Amino acid sequence: MRVAGAILSGIPGCGKTKLASAFARSTGLPHRIIHCPDLFFSDHGKSESQLIECFASPEGAKMWVLVLEDIDVLAGTRRLDAVEARMLSLLLDCIDTTEAFVVGTTNMLTIVPEEIRRPGRLETVVDLHLPDAASRAAVLKIMLRKFSKLATADDDILRIAQKAHGFSAADLQSLCMHAFIDRQDDITADDLVRAVKTISPSALSSFQSKIPHVMFSDIFGMDSTIDRIRALVLEPIQSPERYREMYVGPPRGALVHGPPGSGKTMLCCAMANELAVNTIWVDASQIRSMIV
Repeated sequence: MRVAGAILSGIPGCGKTKLASAFARSTGLPHRIIHCPDLFFSDHGKSESQLIECFASPEGAKMWVLVLEDIDVLAGTRRLDAVEARMLSLLLDCIDTTEAFVVGTTNMLTIVPEEIRRPGRLETVVDLHLPDAASRAAVLKIMLRKFSKLATADDDILRIAQKAHGFSAADLQSLCMHAFIDRQDDITADDLVRAVKTISPSALSSFQSKIPHVMFSDIFGMDSTIDRIRALVLEPIQSPERYREMYVGPPRGALVHGPPGSGKTMLCCAMANELAVNTIWVDASQIRSMIV
């Protein structure tokens, strides 16, 4: 049984489309890139005819590559109208009969039906994760060539990448663009350091909330508690190599408890600011619904 294709899954801006396009070009085969939302039309039957046309072999090629951006629009379960049902049925038939290797991209893999991902269809799922500091540095090094003629030291690039916690490739491009707009000239490492303080990762946009700017030095009478927080939370994140050298796993978290007004929230705000990393702030009382 042949493998008809694969699905690239990841958050917006992680590089799914660029990776799929690069793969298609690297094969040396004829390829076609389709933005799935563009396939829907109000005229009866036109959406289906456009989908069939997408699977038509270019220039009679026996083997070629078809990239379907946002395949969840065609194969998702968000809507249950007749048009989408017909499009899903037609998509399955096209995948079963095409000679193309189909690459789908999605940022909502959970709504892509199992029929699409069963063996013989798009059975391989590749999850694209956010880049780590080393990967961010490599991406920044390439992007800086477009925005600056000045050579930026590798150490400076790595320092900036370490500050850009949770940034996707698209976020890094936005970072360079912001620095360039402010500078209107060749950007330097200092320009990027200033810009990174004003940009939040797009992956956390739905979780962002304003945290009061308070540091441990602003809190009095809790020295012993602050020392414990430093040892339990700050040290494992800021100096992970010490734990690796001792083959000891760092603590997974901490529970701060105490009566109302004792400073729990202020202490956690200070901890987040001391760490200078992305922080998701959740009010647990807002999670529970009043409607059962």
